[in-house]
Amino acid sequence: RLAARYAEGSPGRAIEVLESEILDRREQLFEGLTELDISSPVDIIEYGETLTGGDEGLAENIDVLRLFLRDVLVHKKTDSDEYIVNEDMYSAIREFAGRFSTDDILEQLDALEDDERMLERRVKPKLIAEEIGFRTASQ
Repeated sequence: RLAARYAEGSPGRAIEVLESEILDRREQLFEGLTELDISSPVDIIEYGETLTGGDEGLAENIDVLRLFLRDVLVHKKTDSDEYIVNEDMYSAIREFAGRFSTDDILEQLDALEDDERMLERRVKPKLIAEEIGFRTASQ
């Protein structure tokens, strides 16, 4: 069911999601995000390393973060879980919705688009991932 939601209704994409490691990495990504000690630069850098995994791994993780932030926005606007993709992460979504303003979330989404463009320009994934970690911690 989660793979179908990630695939946004596309059967071919659902198969790709199931065959990839994206769902397993998603768990690791969210666990690291919810446990991130924003006062510790070492923790932030380690979280950045969790995001990497070569160009494709980071690109998929950016997609996971984007979908999570989308869910946070949906929750903020509807106060419901009806349209949430990451329904198993609803408690974390509620927490982030209370912690960040709509503008903060939109800034993060814009920054993720910039990160994707940097990845396309062959900027080292580790540098991009560390920037994501520090940017998340600064909000």
